[in-house]
Amino acid sequence: LWLLHDDSAPEPTALAELLAAADLNPHAAVVGAKVVDWRNPQHVLEVGISFSAIGTRFTGLEHGERDQGQHDSIQPVMAVSSAGMLVRRETWRALNGFSNQLDHFRTDHEFCLRVWENGGEVLVAPGARIRHAAATAPPDQLPTAAESADCRCSRS
Repeated sequence: LWLLHDDSAPEPTALAELLAAADLNPHAAVVGAKVVDWRNPQHVLEVGISFSAIGTRFTGLEHGERDQGQHDSIQPVMAVSSAGMLVRRETWRALNGFSNQLDHFRTDHEFCLRVWENGGEVLVAPGARIRHAAATAPPDQLPTAAESADCRCSRS
């Protein structure tokens, strides 16, 4: 299953990159993409997610970090964003998808933690890039309808 947000746009090769990583890593139950900023795709937002001992989420990236290929290896991570998450169907079914006990935000993180708890692996495949506007962005930073259409049409 390929999960995407309504405020994300995969690059043309994103799905192929995710599928290739899943094929090379049969124990990977979830494979996530490199998430970049909608308006400035050279700005990396996430290449997997980790958590501190007290549960604080962190990406390991500097604020405004530019994508120069420095995080481009397929590797295990604690969690990935559902803005561009590939999940094996049997894993989704076995874990009953995202928890309905949580609010909308961070259900993807909790799902990935359950994947690890149940013997699966979560990987990030940075060759798969997803532009993401982020639902919590200020209105002036969200893409306009024209920008959204342009992004989706220019991927051919």
